[in-house]
Amino acid sequence: MTENYKQIIFDATSRTYPIDAHVECSYVIKATYSPSKSDWIGLFKVGWSSIRDAVTYEWAPSPTDTVSSTDSHGSLLFQGML
Repeated sequence: MTENYKQIIFDATSRTYPIDAHVECSYVIKATYSPSKSDWIGLFKVGWSSIRDAVTYEWAPSPTDTVSSTDSHGSLLFQGML
């Protein structure tokens, strides 16, 4: 049986980053997921318990490859906080 609950997979993402580091989030959107204009990617402090605990967030860019039978790739860059 195949598990279909992983709709978005983040690649090479560290568990922690220094506050001043630029953070690039690269991800794969599985073909079984339909992206929405209200999708966003957030950064959270360790120990978060609610989406309201996001330190910052950005609206997820719409994938350029919208063929539903293939996975799409995307990335987003968070600028470091100085």
